[in-house]
Amino acid sequence: MSRQKSLYEYILQGMQDGQLDRSFSLPRIEEENGISFADGAMDGITVYHMGRTQLDAAGTKLMIKALKYAAAGNTQDADSTFAELGNSFRAISIIDDLQGYILKHANKLLAGNIYQSALYLILHSADRESIKFGLSMMELFKVDDTSVKEVIRRIGLSDEFTIFSVWNMLKWDDANKEVFSLIQKVHGWGKIHALEKLEPETSEIKEWILLNGIDNDVMPSYSALTVWEKADVEKRLHGQLNQEEFKEIGRLFSALLDEGPVPGISEIENAEDSILTYLSLIDEFVLDLEDYEIIFELQNWAADEDVNLPAVSDRCAAIISSDDCRDTVMESVKAGNGIRLAEALGIDYADDLLQCMKSDFDRHCYDCGNVIHLDGYLDPVIELFRGKLPLDQMRKDPAGELGLGAEYAQYNQLDNIVQELGDHPCCGEDLVTAGLWSPVVRSRHIAVRTLTSWCRLLQKPLAEVSETLYQELSDLLKKEVDDDLKEKEQKLLNGDIPPEIDEEDEEDQEDE
Repeated sequence: MSRQKSLYEYILQGMQDGQLDRSFSLPRIEEENGISFADGAMDGITVYHMGRTQLDAAGTKLMIKALKYAAAGNTQDADSTFAELGNSFRAISIIDDLQGYILKHANKLLAGNIYQSALYLILHSADRESIKFGLSMMELFKVDDTSVKEVIRRIGLSDEFTIFSVWNMLKWDDANKEVFSLIQKVHGWGKIHALEKLEPETSEIKEWILLNGIDNDVMPSYSALTVWEKADVEKRLHGQLNQEEFKEIGRLFSALLDEGPVPGISEIENAEDSILTYLSLIDEFVLDLEDYEIIFELQNWAADEDVNLPAVSDRCAAIISSDDCRDTVMESVKAGNGIRLAEALGIDYADDLLQCMKSDFDRHCYDCGNVIHLDGYLDPVIELFRGKLPLDQMRKDPAGELGLGAEYAQYNQLDNIVQELGDHPCCGEDLVTAGLWSPVVRSRHIAVRTLTSWCRLLQKPLAEVSETLYQELSDLLKKEVDDDLKEKEQKLLNGDIPPEIDEEDEEDQEDE
């Protein structure tokens, strides 16, 4: 029987020029609901949204058992027991329990064996949580061995383990230098966590934080407030900025406005003054579309009745209405960009965007909602999708696929047009049919919702709206695998006409 490859080996094999490719991923673990998370995502969710899990009696017993194996030098049993513990309690949630027990019972647990077991887990385990438990144990030791430090640096290149490596580095000489070196080589959750621990002790680090801090593969908003504080942006606004710094501060404001995941702009004491200072610098720099879009975001935010900052919204409005902005937007729409601003400025973008959809369908098919509702564009958009998508080949038996991966790209493209057809009864029936017979659950939900919208708008049962689609849905119901969809499909076949969008439909639409 061949030995299972350790995750450390995966990392070593994925390294190029001292770091991992941005697309690198550890072997994915699929959750019970079929969803697999990016490296570090579950720990990130735990830290930012779920809070610490309390270790119960059974978990404590299992943790002690694993530690006793480790203290006895029984590394393989320690690995398997820590893995079992990690199935119920993520290491990041119970690290204090683990380290507290070791320190409290230091006279009974052989330190040398704990150290060697920790190193064994890091180097040889194929289980994510076991490795984290190993790194958590290693954190208790003063590590001087350069080879062990290199192991910790390398495993920290994976976003799954970055924060645990950082916690180790914080105990080393030149700790901040080590963290700064590592953070420049990670891009996801690891970068977010490392930034929290990185101290802006030099001008070089402060500058790096400003120019790179919010650029991660998760969401800029997670790091926005940290960057604002550690890069000392409020003070910088009153100093000399170059073009790059000015642009990054604009991007930072945009990230701060997004307070969905974590607090942002609301935590800045002098937010209005800082924004007005930023806006006062506009004439000193060359603005591009992204800059104007950020200013438009600031305008809408400031004009919201819950915010109500008229000085900010008025200044933003003046910039957005300028000839420079208008010229920039008019040029941008030719490439299919700046549509939201074009709408706000009353710039006709429809022909340009439709042409972009025709010339680069893969990139611009998602813009169909911006043109399909305009007079004279419904039929051309429908014909474009008919010509670009192999509808007959896409017809499959219903399945529970999530639609992730390149093989489902065309189904995702189809979803965009089908959901827009909800406001256009009996248009594009072949597209809706393709959505009904998609193996992707989301696609079938969208198609069913579109049919429901048609029945609602016409105030007719499905059989009267379209005999063809009624028959298609009847055939589909016999093979449907999703219980929620079965219920909705049956209601349509029964002739139900919902008077308005129900809460369940609204929740589904928000999810998609």
